[in-house]
Amino acid sequence: MSNIWGSYQFALKLFKDQDKIFSTKGINFLSDGSLSILKLYALLYKVLNSCDKELEVISTFTQFSNIEKIEGYQFIRCIFNFVSYYNKINRIDIPYIPYILQIILNKSYDEYYRTRCYAVNCLGILCKSPFKNIAIFRLSEMMEDLDYRVRLRVLNQINVIKEIDEQFYNHILQKAKVDNNYLIRSFK
Repeated sequence: MSNIWGSYQFALKLFKDQDKIFSTKGINFLSDGSLSILKLYALLYKVLNSCDKELEVISTFTQFSNIEKIEGYQFIRCIFNFVSYYNKINRIDIPYIPYILQIILNKSYDEYYRTRCYAVNCLGILCKSPFKNIAIFRLSEMMEDLDYRVRLRVLNQINVIKEIDEQFYNHILQKAKVDNNYLIRSFK
């Protein structure tokens, strides 16, 4: 198993009982943040191990709809790790992809630019999924983001977009050519 799930594996070794993890009020050893984030990693670990947890996935994702800025960032980072794992093993059949896509699209509008940047990375991976049209369209929209760092992140996905849809590729490059930021205009 990849080191993506290091926090979860560490917790399992420490407690050896999953129920203790979920009933604990505060865990100080988490480098990724709160107990909620640990629960999310634990849930995604179960999904990776082919456990059918649809109701638990929906319930957990719902809990993250109204969270603090830093926890939202940690949440999208966790989702990015999850979809990256499937990307690394060359599988496009990511479990619960409609729910995950909804979360990613929601976080792509977040006020914190780092959260939006991780959403861009997730959308880049989802360009290879059955939801590629939605992912590419949102990436194209994100070229209008006020923060140049987000637009640069979209441009970093340009080769993936080119493989999928030449029209959107050209559209994004046209937006970059007339951008008000020098780094975006000079992107190669």
